[in-house]
Amino acid sequence: MGKQEGIDHLLEAARIIVHEKGREDIHFVLVGGGTELKSMKELSRALGLQNHVTFTGRIPTDQCWKP
Repeated sequence: MGKQEGIDHLLEAARIIVHEKGREDIHFVLVGGGTELKSMKELSRALGLQNHVTFTGRIPTDQCWKP
């Protein structure tokens, strides 16, 4: 995860969906590592999304892609 992916925008959208739209029945799984992983985890907590977002870190391609 780097700044270029715009994960901060995704987390802001998740905040709107969960907190403004009242959707408690949704969960986001973010896969990947990178330079922004730590700050995106912190942003997720700051936005009150700790029960709605899971950061897996890097997962080998063969474990997450089954054509």
